[in-house]
Amino acid sequence: MGKAIGIDLGTTNSVAAFKLAGVEVVTANDNTPPDRKLTRSVVAAEQNKFLVGEQAYSIS
Repeated sequence: MGKAIGIDLGTTNSVAAFKLAGVEVVTANDNTPPDRKLTRSVVAAEQNKFLVGEQAYSIS
């Protein structure tokens, strides 16, 4: 079986997973609490850069 990627772009949260030999949930690397497996569906612009997920949510 080939590789597979699944992405759920939800209204409140988003999540991605990929399959190689098994299934692994891709977690955010944006100050998201370690037990949180979802990325907030939020984008923000601040000082000429874009923020996503928890960082964008914290300034909204």
